Amino acid sequence: MKLPGKKTFNRIQISTFIILVLVFTMLFWRNFMKTKNSTSLLRSEIRTWTTYSGKFLTGVTSILPHSKRTLVLLHGVGSNENDLLSLGEKIFPQESIVSLRAPLSLSSTSFAWFQVQFTEKGPIHNGVEALKSLMLLENELKELAQNHSISTNEIYVLGFSQGAIMTIGLALSEH
Repeated sequence: MKLPGKKTFNRIQISTFIILVLVFTMLFWRNFMKTKNSTSLLRSEIRTWTTYSGKFLTGVTSILPHSKRTLVLLHGVGSNENDLLSLGEKIFPQESIVSLRAPLSLSSTSFAWFQVQFTEKGPIHNGVEALKSLMLLENELKELAQNHSISTNEIYVLGFSQGAIMTIGLALSEH
């Protein structure tokens, strides 16, 4: 796979990365299930959600004044910014969370980072839209850091499905 101006990664490297992500997810989930009950009361006492209106993207946010880190959530195709909130609260119960809405509207409550067609031969992705969404996302993260005085080293991005693809795109980006 080669993106314009980006490093080339072969299928083995990409597959290895995906396997590592899956292993990390399984380990995280196992540890999360052990601590699930201990954070429930804390979350309900300190967290409120408000609309997030960024310069490039919108969503919902819960910025906590004492937090040092910020988790940014990216939903999958056909979903919206509310989809991963409970997972975000479990991962970062005492930290700020921003959940972004993908820019392409599929319906009033359904969004995507890029168009995808599912065919008998496999999915066909709109690479141009994916790169546009990636640029919007990169710019929004810079704005988020600047507007909320957050170090870019303290912003963590988690995505599901297309959101995970966008997360990997961020990781491979040179910006």
